[in-house]
Amino acid sequence: GNLIVSANGNLDLSGVMLILNCPGQGAYGITVQSGGELTVRSASNITSPGPEYKFQVLGGGKLTVTDSVLKECGYSWGALGETAGIYILSSNCNFTGVRVLNCYYGVVARDSAPSFTDCRFEGDVYGVGLVNSTASFTRCGFNYDSNGANVEKGGPSFDNCTFASNTGFGMLVYNSPFTATKCDFALNSAGNCVLMNSDATLSSSTFRDSIYGIYVSQGAPKISGSTF
Repeated sequence: GNLIVSANGNLDLSGVMLILNCPGQGAYGITVQSGGELTVRSASNITSPGPEYKFQVLGGGKLTVTDSVLKECGYSWGALGETAGIYILSSNCNFTGVRVLNCYYGVVARDSAPSFTDCRFEGDVYGVGLVNSTASFTRCGFNYDSNGANVEKGGPSFDNCTFASNTGFGMLVYNSPFTATKCDFALNSAGNCVLMNSDATLSSSTFRDSIYGIYVSQGAPKISGSTF
């Protein structure tokens, strides 16, 4: 069935294996409503053995995930990304030491500023999708996906992150002045970093072993102290 954390609800999952056995895509899901708080920690694992589930954090909701695994979430973009993966509309979301695996989109953050530290997005179709988001990523890996990160508008930040061995792009960006510092882009089959009308700032980063390091179409990105 569904797991709903309603207003004023507070649920702590510690060392829990939570299996959403969906009879069809999106039949079951997790929703954190405004005023609700969900904590997932201590090697918890949320997954589905078959069709994928939904996971949404609505504006005003709080989600904290630590040292856990989230798998098999999301199946299509929907209208706004709400069925694509862990869909975040709240800035009160923090992920630390989390592995997000085998999802359609690992995370979709829209109009919000969640934070991610020491996380891994691997085996997803798309690691993250950021729409008008100022999410922050520190020491995160976007590897073995199709695209590591898709960014549209907003100004997210990436510090000491790795975008490697993706079958598409390491990062695909539209209209976003994002920042990347001390990041490593490598072995992304379609290109390491594609900037479309982006005024990005990239510094002290490495772009290697791909058909091109950075592709720029319009915009005025600033690149300094980096290696190609």
